[in-house]
This record gives sequence, C-alpha cells and structure tokens, in this order.
Amino acid sequence: MNFRTLMSKASCAHLLAVAWLSLPSALLALSPLFAPAIATELAAAKLSATSRKEIQHLLTHLGTSTCQFNRNGRWYSALEARQHLTQKFDSLDKKDLLKSSEDFIRLAGTNSSISGKSYRLKCADNVEVESAPWLTMELARYRQQTLTPG
Repeated sequence: MNFRTLMSKASCAHLLAVAWLSLPSALLALSPLFAPAIATELAAAKLSATSRKEIQHLLTHLGTSTCQFNRNGRWYSALEARQHLTQKFDSLDKKDLLKSSEDFIRLAGTNSSISGKSYRLKCADNVEVESAPWLTMELARYRQQTLTPG
C-alpha cells in the first residue's frame, strides 16, 4: 500500500470518527423539530372515554358472570378474574399502552404475561373457551346495544 492510499484511508477513518462523535449533538440540535411529532404520538396513545367505558363494561360483565377463569392452569372465580384483569388494565393504562378496547383484550385479556398461556373461561354450559373471543363477542354485543336505542 502506498503512502497516498494509506493517508486517504486515514482521512476517511478520521472523518467517520468525527462524524460519529458529533452525532449526539446533531441529534440534540434536531430534537425541537421532532418534539411535535413525539407529543402527537404520545397524545394518540391516550385511551378515549368511549374505550374506557367499554373496558369497564367488559370487566363488570366478566366479574358478574357465572364463569370460571383459568389462568396458568388454575381456575378462579369471575370476581378474581375481574380483579386480575383490572390490575393488568391499570398497569397498561399508566404506561399509555392502550389505544382501544381491542388493545385491552389483546394485551390484558388474552394470556398470561408471565407464562404466555392463554386465559380460558368456563361458563354455564361448562364448555371451555379462550378468553379473547369471549371478550371480543361481548364487546361487539355491547357496542350493538349502545347503538340500538331502547
């Protein structure tokens, strides 16, 4: 390798090093440009009053049902299921991770966040069903009921 090639590669390496070291300050300089977009995204993560009402309905409906709730292989009462899903809802809500009732079902009402096992319900007919379709059907029924007067 000749001297000119070696110096050219050294210059490239130097330029890359300078660019890398100045990257954080460049990002800081641009941060005011991105602040509105970040604020908009955070505001979009807030759960609407309608979704809150729907989720509260789902929790109440579950808690007052005659169903049993299977979590990680153990059966719980409907009231215990409601308490558990309420805790999960509160945690997700504090972190602004819910944008809709469907997010609640997917993130809180579907499976154990520890084991990954699906939640299951056993109601009056004694047939076990997964919780997600059960909650989704109840949400659809509730929405239809609120749209239909009387």
